[in-house]
Amino acid sequence: MIELFPIPVGVYRLEREFSSEELDFMKNQEWRQNLSNVNSVDNFILNNKELSKLKLFAEEALRDYVRNTINPVDGNEFYITQSWVNVTKPEQYHHGHVHRNSLLSGVLYVNIGSVDDGIHFTDTKYKRIELLKKGMTKYNSSEYISVQTGDLILFPSELEHYVELVKSSSDRISLSFNTFVRGNIGSDELLEGLKL
Repeated sequence: MIELFPIPVGVYRLEREFSSEELDFMKNQEWRQNLSNVNSVDNFILNNKELSKLKLFAEEALRDYVRNTINPVDGNEFYITQSWVNVTKPEQYHHGHVHRNSLLSGVLYVNIGSVDDGIHFTDTKYKRIELLKKGMTKYNSSEYISVQTGDLILFPSELEHYVELVKSSSDRISLSFNTFVRGNIGSDELLEGLKL
């Protein structure tokens, strides 16, 4: 098998506990209602000094992901744009969505409600027919990634994802962010060069 056009999903681990200052700051935000959960009104939450160490961790993971997947020439820099906190209470879910106006997105898990928590990615490629399957493989299924508190998942922003109904008794808290790039995009030879 040749895996043509694979979709890379990066998994990084915060090798420490969240500090009480970080947790208090994230939990004491002003909230806006989403379809079936809430997210912080502050859409640039990683720019606050209380979360500066988490931002450094996210930026280092982003650099590693870009180096190992896109492998751009020197002079291109991926950076975090928007960032926000999500709270999904028991019996709530996070609807399927993509992240527009972003190249890569990340989700850092601050509190996982149960040991079987995860993120679902949806394969949205057109399928002419749908056949019953004997079992699931990486070629015939959408992907479920199990997560733990402290995990950071990085993925292309156009990859649709969702969270099932929270079945535990505690809130599921995550910090999400979007990214963009500055530098040389395209090539002069193809008359598509653009400097951001």
